[in-house]
Amino acid sequence: MSDTPVDEQMFEFLKGALRSRGELSVVLKGESMMPLIQPGTNVKIVPVQGPLRRFDIVVFLQPHKKILIAHYLWHVNHLQTREGEDIIVTRALNGGAEDFPVPSSRILGLIAGQRLPLWTRLRLSFGRS
Repeated sequence: MSDTPVDEQMFEFLKGALRSRGELSVVLKGESMMPLIQPGTNVKIVPVQGPLRRFDIVVFLQPHKKILIAHYLWHVNHLQTREGEDIIVTRALNGGAEDFPVPSSRILGLIAGQRLPLWTRLRLSFGRS
């Protein structure tokens, strides 16, 4: 989304702002979700309502680089962390390798109004693991 570092304090501020406002508007910078979302696209982040589903487009704090990333959800590992959190595995649409797993508390929200087309979900599910 951006190369601007997001520390723990800023991440908590953004989570609070999202809860109170119901949505946040951001401009995506990277190419990882092309061709679905083009660089420079203004998107809305909304809070997660209910369980996450495969292929939801989530915005999360990447733990090592301290940046926000928007990728699609590949897998929820229900073998929980010591804190009782599910582990979330995401992937870039433009690349396909799994991202470093993150605990569910690192999910900021979902990209509203964007969904992977059915043919893309089928190709990702059956064409390559």
